[in-house]
Amino acid sequence: MGTRPVYALEWPGFGSSDRPDVTYTKELMTAALNALIERLNTDVDVVGLSLGSEFVARAALLDRRVRSAALISPSGLGNPRGGTQEAAADDGGQQLYNRLNAFSTPLYAVIRTRPSIQYFLSRSFRGPVDGGLIDYSLDTTRQPGAKYAPIYFISGRLFTADAYTDLYSRLSIPTLVLYDQDGFVSFDRLQEFTLRSGARAVRIEGTDGLPHFEKLPEVRAALDAFWAAQP
Repeated sequence: MGTRPVYALEWPGFGSSDRPDVTYTKELMTAALNALIERLNTDVDVVGLSLGSEFVARAALLDRRVRSAALISPSGLGNPRGGTQEAAADDGGQQLYNRLNAFSTPLYAVIRTRPSIQYFLSRSFRGPVDGGLIDYSLDTTRQPGAKYAPIYFISGRLFTADAYTDLYSRLSIPTLVLYDQDGFVSFDRLQEFTLRSGARAVRIEGTDGLPHFEKLPEVRAALDAFWAAQP
């Protein structure tokens, strides 16, 4: 038996959400979360993963009903590696988006193949990649309009250039960071963040970005302890 209601939000352009050919922005993603909170009309404890953590932080700054935030391997706490997760300081990734969009159909056809999906997921698993996640990823990439939002993601336009300063450092709610290693983001400013009142971090050792797949009992224990400590 569960101990609390759980709502799983699929960001616009991903999962089973609508995927129209529109401009996907961090503001659009945040608005989707704030709309869910508005519909629930109650205090909520929000869990975010990777880039979703930035949207969670942004939503929390806009709505006092976000009671706490648990961020799993969040982006924005260090200098992203590989260059794809950092919007250009001058244009927010617009030029890169334009180049990617010009070749979006053949580019997307390559990155949505099983070998490509398995390769990128393998960078987030210490052990074997979860087969169900691969199958789900293949299925979701074949939905109508599936190519649109990922191009904005790859170009960096969904990321906040300085998420620590603009988002995380402004949070006043209890915040938990779950982390270990991550092939896509770093945590250079995590120690600085945990010096803030109400912020703490728990290392889920032996994981590479998706600890809830490989170390679920440890993740659940950390979340339960975090929530139990809330007034």
